[in-house]
Amino acid sequence: MPVLAEQLTTLKEAGVDDVEIEAYKKNQVQTLHEAGVETEEIAKELGYKELNLSPIRSFWQSVIDIGKSDHEKTYSELESLAAQNDTRPFIQKRKEELVGEIFEPKKYWTRGWDAGIYDLHQSYVHGEKIPELYLSNMPNDTGFLERNIMNVSRLVKDFPVYAGTTVPLLLATKGRAADLSIAVGAFAAGSLRETYLKGLMNDEVNGFNEFFKIWTDEGIKAGATEAAQIYAALKLGGAFKGPFKKTIANAIGFEATGALIHQEMPSKEQMQDSLFLFGLFNYGGYATAKSKQVLMKNERTLPELAEDIVIHKTMADDMPSKTNTTPRQYGEEKTVTYKPEKFKEGIKFETKEETAIFNKTKYSEREPITTAEGIKESAVRKKDASVTNLVDRLHPIKRIIEQVQQTKNMRGALNVYERFRALLGMENRAGTFIETATQNARLKDNGKSLKEILQPLLSDKIAIPLLPKKIPFSLKARDQQNRQTYAEFNNYAISKRVVEKQKTDIETGITLEVAEKVANNPKLIKRYEKVRQELIAYNRRLLEYARDKGLITKEAFDAMVAANKEYIGFARVMDVTSKGEIISGGKVNPFKRMKGSKKDIIDPIETTYSNTFAIIKKAERNATISEFITLIEKGKEKGLFKDIQKKVTTKKIEINVKELQDLGIDTSKLSKKTIENLQIFRREMDKIGDDSIGVVRNGKFEVWEVGKDLAEAMKEFDPRSAKNLTTYLASKPASWLRAGATLAFDFVGANFLRDTVQAAIYSKYGFFPIVSSIRGLFDIIAGRTGLIKNSEKLYNDWVKSGGMQSTLLSVDRAIFDKPAFDILNKGQIRNKAENPIEILRIISETFENATRISEYRRAYNISRKEGLSHKQAVERGGFESRDITLDFGKMGVKIKTLNQISAFYNARIIGFAKLYDGFKERPTRALLAITGGIMTPTAILWFLNKDDKDIQAQPAWVKRHYWLVATGEGEDKIIHKIPKPFDVGVVFASLVESFLDYNYSKDETTRKQLDGWFTDYVLQTAKGFIPTPQVALPIFEAWTNRSWFRNQPLVPEYIAKTLPNDMQYTNYTSESAKIIASTLYKIIGTDTNFSNPIFIDNFIRAWTGTLGRYALQASDKALIESGVIDDPIRPDQPLSSLPVFRAFVAKNPDLSSQWITIFYEEYNKIEKEINRASVLEKEGKPLESEAILKKIPKTSWQLKIYADSMKEYGAMIRNIYNNKKYTSEEKRELIDEFAKLMINTAKRSLDMMNIKVEPQEQR
Repeated sequence: MPVLAEQLTTLKEAGVDDVEIEAYKKNQVQTLHEAGVETEEIAKELGYKELNLSPIRSFWQSVIDIGKSDHEKTYSELESLAAQNDTRPFIQKRKEELVGEIFEPKKYWTRGWDAGIYDLHQSYVHGEKIPELYLSNMPNDTGFLERNIMNVSRLVKDFPVYAGTTVPLLLATKGRAADLSIAVGAFAAGSLRETYLKGLMNDEVNGFNEFFKIWTDEGIKAGATEAAQIYAALKLGGAFKGPFKKTIANAIGFEATGALIHQEMPSKEQMQDSLFLFGLFNYGGYATAKSKQVLMKNERTLPELAEDIVIHKTMADDMPSKTNTTPRQYGEEKTVTYKPEKFKEGIKFETKEETAIFNKTKYSEREPITTAEGIKESAVRKKDASVTNLVDRLHPIKRIIEQVQQTKNMRGALNVYERFRALLGMENRAGTFIETATQNARLKDNGKSLKEILQPLLSDKIAIPLLPKKIPFSLKARDQQNRQTYAEFNNYAISKRVVEKQKTDIETGITLEVAEKVANNPKLIKRYEKVRQELIAYNRRLLEYARDKGLITKEAFDAMVAANKEYIGFARVMDVTSKGEIISGGKVNPFKRMKGSKKDIIDPIETTYSNTFAIIKKAERNATISEFITLIEKGKEKGLFKDIQKKVTTKKIEINVKELQDLGIDTSKLSKKTIENLQIFRREMDKIGDDSIGVVRNGKFEVWEVGKDLAEAMKEFDPRSAKNLTTYLASKPASWLRAGATLAFDFVGANFLRDTVQAAIYSKYGFFPIVSSIRGLFDIIAGRTGLIKNSEKLYNDWVKSGGMQSTLLSVDRAIFDKPAFDILNKGQIRNKAENPIEILRIISETFENATRISEYRRAYNISRKEGLSHKQAVERGGFESRDITLDFGKMGVKIKTLNQISAFYNARIIGFAKLYDGFKERPTRALLAITGGIMTPTAILWFLNKDDKDIQAQPAWVKRHYWLVATGEGEDKIIHKIPKPFDVGVVFASLVESFLDYNYSKDETTRKQLDGWFTDYVLQTAKGFIPTPQVALPIFEAWTNRSWFRNQPLVPEYIAKTLPNDMQYTNYTSESAKIIASTLYKIIGTDTNFSNPIFIDNFIRAWTGTLGRYALQASDKALIESGVIDDPIRPDQPLSSLPVFRAFVAKNPDLSSQWITIFYEEYNKIEKEINRASVLEKEGKPLESEAILKKIPKTSWQLKIYADSMKEYGAMIRNIYNNKKYTSEEKRELIDEFAKLMINTAKRSLDMMNIKVEPQEQR
């Protein structure tokens, strides 16, 4: 043993303290070092063997980005290990080169992180301290690893700047100019960094002009240098293969170019850093991922992994391996370890045998020890649950199929997830059987629709409403005649069916004698036999569709047709609503009522009508589930989906053979398989269990256990059904508001513009804003009216496709939930203009669907060119039309009830989800469309509007949701509102506006508003995610006197503090609300919010939207015209108050101006302090009162003076409004003048509180 090592051992055995031993060792090492002994010889003297340190360095390269918190202690643990293990050398010199005397990763990470371009920007704009990195030299005790931790940290911080210019170029060039794109990113980052730094160092922080000058003088050169170095490095590296050669070439290219530009050779440290950073990019991705994988899989900490790599040779060999996922040192994959059971704590046994039995017995649910992998899996589960509950009830299906099918940016045939999404539109496919034509499984028309077949029975001649029934051309007379004909046909059809069944001894409740007399009546035969035969053929085509979709077998189909040659349904296929939904008391097979039943016979046409929806929807759902199961089986061949299993059903649900014989079916000719197939119509077949699904495949009914989440996702979904009476009643105000808001022309036009911009962002097929939407509008109008055959076919195919039932209105609208006679007697099923509300609904849906059908056209045509069949192309087009803007039928499991009571709750959630999906699945299209369609016009408008005081004074909510454009001057000036697309427009347009305002303006008032913009935006956005019941919202707003949406007072401050509730109104308050308020005040007898006209108006509008506003205006007109109230001679209504125009024209001046709102917010703060001081004065606490008053800034006292002026202006406006001596025109002119005075007074007072400070004064 070496002498020094032996001395240390002797001291330890003698019981000398470890601290003293360590001090002795260091003293001896220092003595040897000063005597000229090499470090390696000292290590040998200490008893350490020679060790290759390259694995340590390789390891640090791979884990540089893992767990920064662990970096601080890693080397100290390695150093401790070296001091205790006689197999490791202690090489002080190399250690200091690597990490310095003391390893301080956190310090160097922070040093680099705080020196990013963003930090320089903040220093430049706000006058903050220049980052430390640029003010001081690098500490002497800085190792190679610490230096590069700092470099990596700064690169990470600056990544958004690099990516902001690199990514758009990469996308625009489709990656063909990657090196150049990255070089451009380097130019942007380098030029900005140098510009900010020069400006700060030279104390030239004087605004945009100075910034631009520095950029042109200095920034461009620095950016060009960095770009040239990066470009050269990438080009030279691209000439070599393999990460090692690439790293060397990258570093040489980078430093050589720098040497040529700067005319000096790179230092040793610069070359090392370049090798490290390029090596990190070339090696780091795999090494980091591998290290993370090993840490989680083997439950090791970062220091432990480092120790293992140094000590165990196999670890150094296995860590770089791409095939060995578990290093040999760790053996086979570990099983889950559990926390000790609390029950077993403290229990002991005398014998080993009892202890062994006790240890093998589980007394409570065991909890696994938390691991990194477990945390990750838990996070994924929680995320999936959140998406399923809040965004998409079909998310469990998507998660399953994305393991074996492409789900992103799809353009071919629909995948299984998309098929489930389209099932909501199958109600409309069934509707085409009723209204347009029957079709086969390939979606080709193959026969007359039910409406066309029954057309001879129902007159559609022009009739006049409101006239007595006795007048032949009255509407009542026509309806009476149609009911008569309808009933006669049913009598004839039923009698023919009874005669057929009586021959098989089945009792129908109608005697054969009666039936034969009706069936053989020549008059009825002549009039109705052709229609009856066509109806029989219609029912046959309906069953053919079910057969071709795999719902019933060919054998079962043949048996049903053979047994019922005269089939006209006496009862529903299942007991269902007209939409095909199963309800309690359902029957068990298609013809069960025919078996000896004397019950009343249900209208056969009604039965056929309902059966159409039931069979089409059941066939489509079964086909989709069947495709899902086929996908599962293919996955199982690859070892996937082990938890999904086919169940062996123990409960048989079979149709009794005697039951079939009673139907007239010769069972001797039927196979067992066919008899089993007929059970699909039993209601019991839909009762499978909470965790299972049933499906007919290859003629057999199968049950698959899929788990509760998947089973829930595959259930039939109806967004309109309510859980209970309470939910139903609470949902009515939300439903009224959706209709009142979306049916108004104001919304229709604005939403058309929003949709067309949004569609351009999300389209996969080249949607062009405005032009494409107008083409779609033309196709809908021409298609519905039949003016153009191509448009008519396009529209009908779209209806079949599943693309309908995706609009906001479809959430509340049940198109087909009416008796068959009413549907067939009143013309077309959809878009019947029966009343004014229905007319508005038709117009609204036409404009919203224009964008959708336009995308359908493109998707269908391109899909056909790409080789898809007609059916596949129709379904692809239908899905894309659902998905082009927002699919309102897409909602989470827990959202259905919430959306019923909160009008636009689901719309807000899927809006943000759509934005996320758009960037995730089609980043190029989304980025280019947002840049060109939203951010660029926003920037242009900002420059045009930045000095327009009228636009700047508009309420914050107006500026957030609209682009504003001014035309004209003076009295002729009009501020136009252009709606921003919801969510995507508000986010990106407002970000651009905020950024430009923030960097352009040195006005402290403006800056203060901008400081609060992001917080305000987050709060307003967060409000949208609070499921506020619409039934309670106006009550809450009255209680708080604040609009939930606009975040502004309902009753202006200048009125609220001076008048009783029943007299609180503005020139925008309806006369009807005033009368209601006055009446309530007289009834209640006290001053309450219930007698406030503004709150009453708000209550009505909160429940009925814009249509409620129009209803109040009509009510006011009626009250005035009838003489109930005197004509108040209201001021002329500006364009901004007129229907339709108000959606596109802003109020100017607007008493809700942001300056007035902010003024009163600031004034109220001061007034509260003054009132607090006054109370303290009265309580005999003058010193405390005086202390509060002294804290109020002198400039803020001016607000009280201005507040008195504002109060006077408000009183003048009220007097003008109530004074009948003025004409409407005069009132409008005077009120506008005083409104401008109020706005200017508010702005001037705020400017006095926040005086504009010149840059020199700021310094």
